[in-house]
Amino acid sequence: MAAVTRHEIYRAIIETIQTVAGLDDVFIHLAVQPTFNQSNDVVAQVVPGGAEAQAPRAGHGLVEEDFRVVVWRRLHLDQQARGDERLANDTLGIMATEDGIMDALIQSLPAEGASTKGLVFVRWIRSSSYSDSPDAPGWILGEMTFRIGYEVNWPTTN
Repeated sequence: MAAVTRHEIYRAIIETIQTVAGLDDVFIHLAVQPTFNQSNDVVAQVVPGGAEAQAPRAGHGLVEEDFRVVVWRRLHLDQQARGDERLANDTLGIMATEDGIMDALIQSLPAEGASTKGLVFVRWIRSSSYSDSPDAPGWILGEMTFRIGYEVNWPTTN
């Protein structure tokens, strides 16, 4: 395997979510911290985490990093404060949206290609409880945490 850079990793994560998960209408981007913006019925943000070396820091090594995918979903089908459709609708609910993202990341990365050849498979770590978005009435918020590993080349010292 060859080494890969963090910006290549996050570009591959976003491209995978956009294309493989079938979420072409998702507005998705990197964020320093999750912040709501009403740009579409689905908003997803990828929040990078801190990297941690898993091997000596000279020569060729392995780094692992957690990252979060935060999803906001709006759906107007539920009545009287029920969450049945917003949560569990087969195609429009937030659970289906998150399932598509999870499947795409776990099954499709690393993809064949120059930008992802140093990646180790993505692992799902946890999901948060769903909540109504405090910033936007009618929107529901969910968050997933993943871990990804990648190879790096550190300079060697004599």
